[in-house]
Amino acid sequence: MANIFSDNFNRADNTDLGVNWTGGNNFFQIVSNEVTQTGEFFSDVKRITVSTPNANYTVECDVRLGTANSRPGVFARFTGTDISDSSYYGLRIIPISSALQIIKNVAFTETSLAIIVLPFVLGQVYRLKIQVDGIEVKGFLDNVLRLTANNPDISSQGHGGIFCTSSSVSTFWDNFSVDELPITFPDELFQTRRMLNQP
Repeated sequence: MANIFSDNFNRADNTDLGVNWTGGNNFFQIVSNEVTQTGEFFSDVKRITVSTPNANYTVECDVRLGTANSRPGVFARFTGTDISDSSYYGLRIIPISSALQIIKNVAFTETSLAIIVLPFVLGQVYRLKIQVDGIEVKGFLDNVLRLTANNPDISSQGHGGIFCTSSSVSTFWDNFSVDELPITFPDELFQTRRMLNQP
């Protein structure tokens, strides 16, 4: 997969994540080369300004869990300016419920598309990855596919980013990456090319 954008946040502490990040209500900040949330009980989003070439890509990030009430995640196909007027597909951890969940958010109205119960430990780092490909949305935890959902409602390419939908103080995001999915062709096309002796 071709990398579209990556950020390890290895720069000075700042309430501004940098020129490649925008949106939200500024409740995220860089602390000790990671991103964390600045206040209690705030929901917020932060998206990258870099555009994806199409609507099919992955968004992934390391997440170190803080409080049991935190709901940190990553999102894809984000459109809007903040969490109240945005649309996106998100993958998040819900430590208090020991759950990993794919959600659809439209104007702050959430719909659960898939959920699985898994053991989560506060203070541990997990790798979250959401993949959008056509109407298919996949959720990976530590590079293992855990969830799959089909939903046609959000089709524009939008942007990738990070989000929280509850108090996520002492939760940290790091090593963020957006990658383009490889282009695949139907088997019929490969068979036709083989018959015509074409590469």
